[in-house]
Amino acid sequence: GMSRYAGFPLGNQLCEILLESLSKSEKAQINSSLHLSDLAEEFYRLKGSNKNALIKILQKAFVDCTPTSTEWHDKIASITHFKTIITTNYDKMFEKSLGPKGQMIISSSQIPYIDKNKTNVFKVHGDLSEPGSVIITKSDYNNFFKTESHNNIFWSVVKERLSTKSVLFLGYDLEDPNVSVVFEKILETL
Repeated sequence: GMSRYAGFPLGNQLCEILLESLSKSEKAQINSSLHLSDLAEEFYRLKGSNKNALIKILQKAFVDCTPTSTEWHDKIASITHFKTIITTNYDKMFEKSLGPKGQMIISSSQIPYIDKNKTNVFKVHGDLSEPGSVIITKSDYNNFFKTESHNNIFWSVVKERLSTKSVLFLGYDLEDPNVSVVFEKILETL
């Protein structure tokens, strides 16, 4: 993960954080070896199908946490040729490093306001400032495909950027279901 060096948790560490927050009886009801999306789904169900507890844990891990370093995000932000950043991270490292030169985009409603003079940061798993946008549970991924979210305006712009620009992958391995499916469809078309 790109933000690992800054002290933010990777997926497996986030699983541990979720498990540690459960009571002993809740831990007994959950398989601790599940992948993050499945574990987050079980956590969500244990909490009465209410995402608030999950969002609070994510906020504590990614928003309330002070990074140990911003060196690499600052270096990337200083490269003026990068005008698009597509991230699955919940942290705000790129937004902070870019400052007023950056623009966060998490939904289709923001697309008409894209400033081509700024570096656009597409947060494809949402942002914790808008909890409803966060994709983490198995249901979130299923809803992404069921509602054809991958065909909405936000994803159309992401697909356009991926198909017309050179792509540099940092701290990412294309295993994320929603991003890998979109990327595979682009490659098949091209």
